Amino acid sequence: EREREQRATCQNWQRCVIRKRLRWQEDQPARGHTRWHAVNVGPITAIRCLLCCLCGVWPVNRFSCGVVHSFDSDAAVARKLLGLGLYIGLNGCSLRSEANLETVKTLPANRILLETDAPWCDVRPTHAGHKFVKTTMPTKKKEKFVRGECVKSRNEPLFMQQVLEVVAGCRGEAPEELAAIVWQNTQALFFPTTQPS
Repeated sequence: EREREQRATCQNWQRCVIRKRLRWQEDQPARGHTRWHAVNVGPITAIRCLLCCLCGVWPVNRFSCGVVHSFDSDAAVARKLLGLGLYIGLNGCSLRSEANLETVKTLPANRILLETDAPWCDVRPTHAGHKFVKTTMPTKKKEKFVRGECVKSRNEPLFMQQVLEVVAGCRGEAPEELAAIVWQNTQALFFPTTQPS
């Protein structure tokens, strides 16, 4: 009972913080994170909480765009987020299970962003998406670090290539074509004034 009360208090606090943060970001792209492990509420509760907060703020037309970072939920949740005009950010944590890959297949390419979330969220050999990885980088344990090689089990920005390979592979698309679309999405979201007319 006490644990349930603590969890409810934590969730109420998170909702309050999200709403304040969204109000502070009125003139910037909004960013949401759905993996709230640190507070032990679980990804399903986290995404429901985020949706609840967004639906309470978004209809006011305060925002023109945003991204849900590190998305790892299902297609139904993705549709709701896309319906709010948001982009979906994908990284290694978004590509862990076959269900995640099935969700990625349903996303419109013009709403996808790719990310590494370094130093976390790499594409691991245990992830369902790993079968699509074509590019590997030399790694060493951190105790045996060598300049020019990556630290084993630490995600690096250069692993963005692997995220691209997995997303393109599971969707049956050419990585180069998807990369061009994702680049346009990134420009449209974060640098809209630099878009060619």
